[in-house]
Formats: sequence, C-alpha cells, structure tokens
Amino acid sequence: MPIVHTRVDGNPTLRPKSHDDICSAFLLPPLLLHCRTTIFNVYRIDTVGQTFDADVYFELRLRAIATPAVDEAWVTEVASAIGLSEKTIDCLNVVSQDGSREMWCSYSIRSMIPGHADYCFKLRLRGSFSEQLELQSFPFDTQQLHVIWTVNLPGTYVRLRANEHFPSLFLRNNFQLGNVFDVVSAEHVIALVDQSDAVESSSGHIYDHCSTSIVLQRKPGYYITNILLPMGLLTYLGFLSFAIESPNTRLATPDRLSISLTLLLTAVAYKFVVAGAIPQIPYMTTLDMHTTLSFVFLTTTAVENALFPSICASDGCFDIETIVLCVLAALITVGYLYISFGAHYDLRARAAEHKALIDYHLLQILIAQTYPTQPDVVRAKLLAEVCAATKTPVTTTVGDGKRTVLIKKSAGLCNEFKERCLCELATCVTRLGKLET
Repeated sequence: MPIVHTRVDGNPTLRPKSHDDICSAFLLPPLLLHCRTTIFNVYRIDTVGQTFDADVYFELRLRAIATPAVDEAWVTEVASAIGLSEKTIDCLNVVSQDGSREMWCSYSIRSMIPGHADYCFKLRLRGSFSEQLELQSFPFDTQQLHVIWTVNLPGTYVRLRANEHFPSLFLRNNFQLGNVFDVVSAEHVIALVDQSDAVESSSGHIYDHCSTSIVLQRKPGYYITNILLPMGLLTYLGFLSFAIESPNTRLATPDRLSISLTLLLTAVAYKFVVAGAIPQIPYMTTLDMHTTLSFVFLTTTAVENALFPSICASDGCFDIETIVLCVLAALITVGYLYISFGAHYDLRARAAEHKALIDYHLLQILIAQTYPTQPDVVRAKLLAEVCAATKTPVTTTVGDGKRTVLIKKSAGLCNEFKERCLCELATCVTRLGKLET
C-alpha cells in the first residue's frame, strides 16, 4: 500500500499498489488536520468565577488521506504510526467535564477533493471552560469566549489548519442566555491556529493549537434600571440636605446630617451589590466608576453639612452655601455625563473593530470556497491583497480592555462588499498568474 505525496501543502495519499509502481521510501511529512468546531450551546457564564459552560463538538479532518479503494484500516495504521488517535485530542482551557467525552472516528469517501477519501477524528465535550473576562466596560462589556483545542503531538508530526471550506458554527438558536447577552458574531465561530512557545515544553517541542471563539455582548438593562438609575437618583436626593426651612435659613445641622448619612449608607449597600456582581479585579469598571462617584459626592455632602455651619455663621453664609450647592450639582452632573458619553463612544469605537473581525473571517471563507483546491500559500497571498485593496484590517481577535459593540443584525458580508472582493480576487489571480480565473 504505497503512500504518494502529490500536494505540497496537503496530506500524503494512500492508494492501492499497482504492478508498475516502483517502491521508494521517504520521511512522512507532518499530517495536516483541518479543524472544525460546532458550539451547540453556551448555557452558563460565571462572571465572578471567570468560567462558562458549553456543549461543543470538535472535528479534525485528514483531508485526501487516501483513495476510495483504500481500506480504513490502512489509514488507521498510518495515523497510529505517529501516535495520532482521538485520545490525543485535548482541550487546553477545560476546567471540568459533565460526564465523559464522546470520541469516535469516521472514514468518508465524500472528500472535497474528487477521487479521494477523508478520515475524521471527532470529539464532543460538555463542561466548564476558563475565560479571562474583560470587565472594564461592565455592564456594557463584550466577551470573546474561547475553546482552545490541541493535539498532543509536536508540529513535526501534525499541523493544524482552520477548516475554511466548511467553517465552524455556533447554533445560536439554542443559546439559553439570550436574555442576558446578544450574540455579536451571529452563527460564526472565529477560528485561529497558533503555535505554543518552545520554552513551555520540557522537551522543547512546538505544538499547534486551534482557538475557536464567539463574541457576546452583555445586555445592560438590568444594571441600568436596578443600580445606575436608582444610584443616580439617590445622589441627587443628597441636595435635599440644602433645603430651606424658612427664608434665608437652611435646615438644622442634625436634620441635614440625617438626610446625607442615610443616603450615604444606601450608597454603601449598592457598593456591596456591585462588588458581588463582578470578580475581584485590580481595575475599576464603568459601574464601579458610577457608584464610586456617587459615594464620593454623598460623602462630600455629609462633610459639608457637618462643617459648614460651624465655619460660616454670618448673614452672607446662605449665599455662599448656595454657590457651594451649584458647584456640587455641576460637578456631579459633569461626572455622570463623562461616564455616559465615554460608554457611548466606547460602543461606537468597538463596533468597527468587531465588524472588521467578522469581515476578515468571512473573507477567509470566501477565498477558500472560491478556490478550494489551491495551496494555502496562494490563498494567503490572495487574502493579504484583497484586505489591502478593500482596506479591511487584518483582525483575528477583539482588542484588550474596553471591548463593547452593538450589532443587532446577523453578521455577514453585504452584497456590494462581496462583489467588490470578488473583483479584487480576479485581479489578484491575474497578477499572481498562479490560478485559473
């Protein structure tokens, strides 16, 4: 049973030996495994615990590994020779599993390349996955949830590729947290193949890993109606301590302190509520900024109510305190406006970043499906030239820190942009001279 290596960036192909074949030996190149993930559901996101629970399916496909006449046992033997099996597939960020993993293999003669057969390793996993959630913009935050797969074999044995011909999917209709999060990436799953650092391995090997992710945006309605708005109203109620008891006479100091301290204790209670909604992180979220600003203002008001009557007791103090009242009102209003406009600006700024992420992902799929039999290096050149011509930034992940976007419709290339990309593709094909238009 000879092994023929006909494609530079493809797998060697097993085919039956004919009488005219001349036997020769060569070192088996790294097998190429095309990765595909289906996320059936994400049914819990623990913001405090920095984990999420999901039901995921992972497929590794040895594309064009044999001709249809080759028996499955021969393909299994070649894979076993380098130690490749479904048991070598692992998830790097899984924390716990619900039950045991389902693992199986399949042999299909319906390959994308005519006259060849594919061999697939498949795995289904239900469990809890760790995720470093970025919460600077909480509760207006966007989260990119990752499931990271690898094969416990070094890159000299296997190499991973994202399956762009049949891309990964998220079954958004099964999403159980739709009342808490919007699915920014729609049904798309962003797949990125990267390599480990050699220093992370005691033997110095480099391993490929495939990071698949979806992008979710939190719906902030609960936090707006139950924390932000009530906290803002309580803050403005602090001005009641400046109320007038009689013409040119404020309330007595005990009455003023009673109002301000009651509101201050209420603000402390809200601080505890906010602290229980997010993990112990070393930075302030948008919600923290809002509640802290209110807390500082109410504290300042209480101090003013206690000290001002003892500092100023003349007839002109009423007008002076009126100026203090106006200054405090202006400062708290400017502070709230700053936080509000900052969140709005962040929404708009991140929208472009996430749109670029989806557009880049869809361009990869478009090129792979338009020219399915071309080498990876040619498709990479086409992708680079089309991105440059259409001014699409090369984006593989959402940015650090404040990451928020609002996309209501299903993500996808609009027809005008798609036609433009196809025209640019035809131009690039002609210029490169390596493909048939």
